[in-house]
Amino acid sequence: MDIKDVIKKVENLYSNGIINKGPNHLAVGWKSKEEQYLRFQKLLMVISDKSKPISLLDFGCGYGELLLYLLNNGFNISKYYGIDISLPMLIEFKKNYNISPFKNYYLFLTDKLNLKLNFKVDYVVVSGTFNVKFEISNKEYKKYVIEKLREISEVSLKGFSFNLLTKYVDYKRKHLFYADPLFFLITVKGIFLNMLV
Repeated sequence: MDIKDVIKKVENLYSNGIINKGPNHLAVGWKSKEEQYLRFQKLLMVISDKSKPISLLDFGCGYGELLLYLLNNGFNISKYYGIDISLPMLIEFKKNYNISPFKNYYLFLTDKLNLKLNFKVDYVVVSGTFNVKFEISNKEYKKYVIEKLREISEVSLKGFSFNLLTKYVDYKRKHLFYADPLFFLITVKGIFLNMLV
């Protein structure tokens, strides 16, 4: 299995999730909405002043729950860009935000193999996007994650945040990616020193 196969399987997983479970935390693999929002809270600590206007790229935006969280928690979003590999997720996103007064959002369907964008944003947030690897080796998937982080750093002007599952757990599911936090801390610090907060 190569990374293209993984991306296709991940796209199928999340497309089926939104179709079968609807627009909620279960469709994107979180146990509860509270658990999902805790991740958002931690990831958004990268933003130093939420009252100042910012542009944000949500890499793996799903059905748009992060944007709802941002708007409901006082973040001054001047532009929001959402990228996802699942067309059904983006259709659900658009359906939900067509009735919202917030209209300054842009959605992109991508295969996530190439994040070459013709714009830059203040911040990039990646919540849960790197959790599912299926049968590809940890070594190959780790290489893919680092490559994506390099691309993300090139489009973020002020900073970016991401989360990964830790390898320090009592149980593991075969299809998930469990990262070594120390490895990623050292790698991110070495490669992206100017982006760290």
